[in-house]
Amino acid sequence: MEPHQSADLHIKERADLSQTIDIRQSQFRDEYLVNVSKYSPELEEKLHPLINAQSALNDIDSKLQDNAKRQTTLAADEGRDRDNLTALKGNDAAKRFVDELNQSEDALQTARKDQADLEKQRDAAQAQVEDLIAKLQFETDLDIVTTSTR
Repeated sequence: MEPHQSADLHIKERADLSQTIDIRQSQFRDEYLVNVSKYSPELEEKLHPLINAQSALNDIDSKLQDNAKRQTTLAADEGRDRDNLTALKGNDAAKRFVDELNQSEDALQTARKDQADLEKQRDAAQAQVEDLIAKLQFETDLDIVTTSTR
């Protein structure tokens, strides 16, 4: 350029950027999808199955916790019934505690079976989430995103 002249210089920038999204926290999940879909319907479409799979996994984890609490309660009830049965040995009231003990044992076995089934479901759901994460790829033009947010 000649002295005392000006010119416009347009510079484009290119960078590898990433953003981490914790989809386990359901509190902002729906709000995030709404915001993403405004600027990138394609990304929302790609994230939706992953978020649904993570929600299913969270539900199974919740059921596992509830079942574990149930097993703890049933085991305590069974212990109480055994103590009562021992204390009332040879008494007519002992039959009642034998029946309660049998019911508690049946319920505990059912809860343990449910726990095993839920653990298998959790493992399958976790594998599905990991598979969806491994397959997730997305590219976008940041100029479109930044222009639309101004």
